[in-house]
Amino acid sequence: MAWRFGAGYAALIVLGLALPLSSGQMEGLGRYTAVLFPVPLLLASFQGQARHVLLVGALAMLYTLGLVLFANVHPLY
Repeated sequence: MAWRFGAGYAALIVLGLALPLSSGQMEGLGRYTAVLFPVPLLLASFQGQARHVLLVGALAMLYTLGLVLFANVHPLY
């Protein structure tokens, strides 16, 4: 983020994730991260194959995490 858009956007993302992740509660994480608009901006700036590989890799990791949490009977929210 800092390389592509500058340190201000990177600081916004880091500070925006620091508080909800430091609390240990994952219930409200979606609410707090929904306003971090530079993340979709960063994804939209990638061209062609790089965007495809990044999105497929990230979604595969999230799917695996959800599958592990579901198999261990942890709530996904």
